[in-house]
Amino acid sequence: MRNVRVCFGLILAVFLSSGFTAFAADLRCDIDGTGKVNLTDAVMILGWINSGRSSDKTAILTEAQLLYPVTTTVYRVPDPVGDDIDGNGKLNLSDVVYSLGWINAGRAFDSSAIETEAKLLYPVSSSLSSFPGLEIGSSTIPISITGITPN
Repeated sequence: MRNVRVCFGLILAVFLSSGFTAFAADLRCDIDGTGKVNLTDAVMILGWINSGRSSDKTAILTEAQLLYPVTTTVYRVPDPVGDDIDGNGKLNLSDVVYSLGWINAGRAFDSSAIETEAKLLYPVSSSLSSFPGLEIGSSTIPISITGITPN
C-alpha cells in the first residue's frame, strides 16, 4: 500500500509541476474573447456576415469597424453552429438580434424576456433555442488514474 501512495504522490507532483494550465471553454457569441458577450461581439458577428462569412480575422474586424468603432481584436471566428442561438443551423441576423435582446434583458436566462426584448429591436420570426454566454466547447482534459485501491 505504501508503494501505491508513493507512486500516486510522484504522479501528482509531476502533474502539478508540469506547468499545466486549464483553459476555459469559448462562450457562445463571445467573439472578442473577453468572457462577456456585449455590443462589440454583436458587431463582430455582423462584420463576419458582411465579410462573406470569412475566416480571415482581419477582414472580419475591418467590416465590423465600418459598422461601429470596435477597438478590440477578433479572438475567434464566429461559429455557425456554436454561436447559433435560434437553432436554425446558421448564424445570421436573428442570432445577433437575440444576443442584443439577451443583453437588454439584463443577461437573464429567461427565454420570454429575451424574445420580447429582441422583437422590440427587429421583427425576428424564429424562436430562441439557446442563450449567449454559455460554453460552446469543452477544453477540459479527462484524466483517469487506474490501479489505485482504497484503504
